Amino acid sequence: LLRPGDRLAICGDSITEQKMYSRIIETYLTACVPELGVTVRQYGWSGETAPGFLGRMTNDCLRFHPTVATLCYGMNDHGYRAYETALGERYRQAMEGIVGAFKGAGVRVVVGSPGCVGKVPHWVKEAKGTVEDLNLSLCEFRNLDVNLSAREGTAFADVFWPMLRADVDAKQRFGADFAVPGKDGVHPDWSGQLIMAYAF
Repeated sequence: LLRPGDRLAICGDSITEQKMYSRIIETYLTACVPELGVTVRQYGWSGETAPGFLGRMTNDCLRFHPTVATLCYGMNDHGYRAYETALGERYRQAMEGIVGAFKGAGVRVVVGSPGCVGKVPHWVKEAKGTVEDLNLSLCEFRNLDVNLSAREGTAFADVFWPMLRADVDAKQRFGADFAVPGKDGVHPDWSGQLIMAYAF
């Protein structure tokens, strides 16, 4: 997917804004394929949804002329609740718009799924349902991304399943307090961020 001189845009919400998996990707590309000379910028924005990025991408991302981009949305889009068709449709339409805008600008795209949650976030006042409800909802958003990638002919990075499996395995191996999706249940620390980088 990568070509010499590529400008990689890593786009997402506050999980991306943490500048962790994006730094792992940048370090990997710098150390392992230095001959490509890939430059990396992250465009994470706290609390962002896919429609939010669609509204700002021309001014905040495309003006820097990326040649390849990764997307990681869905966490805020699913509303921290059991799956709702209306939220899924809103997300699908926005992601189609984002991919279309990137492709129209000649940017190669990697559509990444959202990750999983480890607990219901305490700071989201409208959050409702169980952890299982939220993860089933996030899995539905992941499936929307799979279908979008197939229709648009883009690459796909599955963040959801590797993170969920790793969380289950880590709790069995290291105890119930080991939280791959992060201590707050949403923002992964280095273990989860490494899984994200590996997925991309």
